[in-house]
Amino acid sequence: MTTYNWSSLSNGQQISFKRLLDLLAFDNPAIRAAAVTIGTPTATITRFSLGGKAVTLNGLHRPICRGTQFRRSRREPGRGY
Repeated sequence: MTTYNWSSLSNGQQISFKRLLDLLAFDNPAIRAAAVTIGTPTATITRFSLGGKAVTLNGLHRPICRGTQFRRSRREPGRGY
């Protein structure tokens, strides 16, 4: 299993994503789910965009995206949601 942290990915990067094993982590608590754009998928890729950065996950298409493949950092105590 590989965890890919959004903050360490480069704009335009393509990842060979193993949908049953890998995790894409949005590792900044300031990232809101509504701010992430999921591009129109093909049969085998999905592109995620946020804040001027776009990353392509090869091996993942949108209809099978699940919460178990993505994680958002928790907010610090007392900051609310």
